[in-house]
Amino acid sequence: MSDSTLLEDRIEQMLRLWPTVSEVESPEVLRQKLGELAHNGLTTADLRIRPFGRFQLSQGPFVSSSVTRAILWDECRPSDLWMAEFCRDAHSNWALRSLKPECQGCFKTGVISGNAVCPLCGGVGWGFADD
Repeated sequence: MSDSTLLEDRIEQMLRLWPTVSEVESPEVLRQKLGELAHNGLTTADLRIRPFGRFQLSQGPFVSSSVTRAILWDECRPSDLWMAEFCRDAHSNWALRSLKPECQGCFKTGVISGNAVCPLCGGVGWGFADD
């Protein structure tokens, strides 16, 4: 099985396990449920994220040698987007390292008012500046 197939299988596995807003589950329980799919760097804030419906993979992930990024969307709110970042764990398996929402201030551009760095996300277009 190729590395990209293994990665996509792990992403699909993570998407199936991720709870929606109607499923009450603590970040600690989700981390246990994800097991090796969750990287040590995955924060409690990331684990609190809940879509209204199931997460869906927007398209095939962007893969580099050490980091993979994938855009996820909410099946009940298709305009709600998240950036999922995966990296390799100690055993060279892909694990979710972060999950960040699309910035509502700049809508993924990183800038507002023409050329000012977005203060909400710090100019990265995803998540929040203090993440």
